[in-house]
Order: sequence, then C-alpha cells, then structure tokens
Amino acid sequence: MPGRLKPVLICLLFCSSGVAARADDALSSLPLMALEPPASPATPSAWSGFYVGSEVFAISGSGRGMKGGVGGAADFGYNHEFNNNIVLGVEEKVGYAPSLFRNSHYSGFDFSITNVKVGYDMGQFMPYVTMGGVLEKPHTTGLGAGYMGASDAVNGLFSGSSELRGAGAVGVGFDYAITNNLKMGFSATVIKGGPGFYGP
Repeated sequence: MPGRLKPVLICLLFCSSGVAARADDALSSLPLMALEPPASPATPSAWSGFYVGSEVFAISGSGRGMKGGVGGAADFGYNHEFNNNIVLGVEEKVGYAPSLFRNSHYSGFDFSITNVKVGYDMGQFMPYVTMGGVLEKPHTTGLGAGYMGASDAVNGLFSGSSELRGAGAVGVGFDYAITNNLKMGFSATVIKGGPGFYGP
C-alpha cells in the first residue's frame, strides 16, 4: 500500500505544478491593457463645440466731430481645439452699430461679420485673433435708431436698394470661461476704412 501511494503523490505534485505554469502562461498572454486599470476619460475642452451668444458695445463720442452710441449683435460659431492647445473656429456676428460721425446723415448701420478665429487655450482664459469680412448697410437718420435684434439686422442688410458695402476686418480679443457653458470676453475689430465706414 505505501509503495502504491508514492507514485500517486508524485503525479499530483507534477500535475499541480503544470496547472500553475499554465495559469501563469495564461496571465502573461493577456493583453497589457487588460491588466491595467482603465484610464479616466479626458476632460472635455471648454473651447470646443458650437456656441451662441450676444454682445453689447459702446462707441465713445469724445473725439472731434464724433458722437457716441450703443449697439449690439448676436453671434454663433464653432470651435475645434487641437492637441497642442490651438483653437480654430469660424463665427458669424449680426447686429447694429451707431454712426461715429456727429454730422452724418446716417444714424447707424446694420452689419454682418464672418470671421476665422485662432486662439490658444490657457485653461479658463483664451486669447485669440480674428480675420474676416464685413457687410454693412446704413440707416438714414431717424430710422433704425437702435439694435432691435439679429433678425432685424439681417432684414436691414438684405432688403431695400440702399448701399450694401463690404470690407475686410481683423481683430483681437480674449474669452474667459466662467463655466464650461458660460463665457464672457472682450474684443476689438478694425474694419478697412474704420468701423462704420460711411462718412458724413
């Protein structure tokens, strides 16, 4: 009896070591990513995607022959952020701006600006430059004396037969992300011939 038991024990020891070896082989053959904890998803950029907004702007009347006024615009666009933090986008602004000139026979003008925007993601802060084109059409004194809305500005641009003009524009500005869905900013745009390039 003891003579028969010895080969069985040797066989069990050999078989169990073979099972352990096969288990080690199975673990080592698993893909590496299966052995690592899953990576946390990347935080979405505050500067990528579609957006809509509105703006209000004021024009100072402190210069000689200049008058002040208030205007506004609606804007919408799309931004895409690349891996190097560069943000590239396109945007459209439609609105109304008062005339700069005190003695002008125009009270202001409806405008549309289409821009390409290039910015740099610095976290909550994004400086940018813009380049694009402007269409604008003047209001005679007493008509359209303020900003009523984007649809009114579009109607003003493309209705009637008065002088619709175009020009190039460049600008700089920055946006600040209060949250991922709420942003505020400041920008300055120079239009060839000056903003509101209708003289007196």
